[in-house]
Amino acid sequence: MIADAHKFVTLEYKFFSPDGTLLGSSQYHGPLIFQVGVGEVIDGLDKRVLGHEEGEDLTFVIPPEEAYGERDEKLVSSYTLQELGLAVASVGDRVQVKIDDRWYNAYVSEVNGDRVTVDANHPLAGVPLHFECSLVQVSETPPVSSCSGGCGGCGGGCGS
Repeated sequence: MIADAHKFVTLEYKFFSPDGTLLGSSQYHGPLIFQVGVGEVIDGLDKRVLGHEEGEDLTFVIPPEEAYGERDEKLVSSYTLQELGLAVASVGDRVQVKIDDRWYNAYVSEVNGDRVTVDANHPLAGVPLHFECSLVQVSETPPVSSCSGGCGGCGGGCGS
């Protein structure tokens, strides 16, 4: 069966940064199951499985504009610990910040004394994603899950 719009696909996958760093793999997270063309995954992945057949192995690069967007340096700001309502901060901490009258979830990218630099870009913004995947299954209906969590399918997020 061919992966057309609104069909369900199951992918075994690995994806890498341009320098070869493994960013994600179905070996660790299980296969990715999604409905084609309805916005459940990044646009570039939707586009690249479209028209391919069950059983095909695919290798492709998704540019940032079809993944997590280009980096926007306007989303990098500096605050004092007090302005963030923090006593201490470490690189990697998650914080909420208001930039240009909009709230963002951001992460601390630098700490220098009581000055904290935060970045509200997605961590993969600006990164071309190199995919190697196998189109394991294409179906008209969602695959039957072996998950017993009662949520309708297993993406692994319910704790079951």
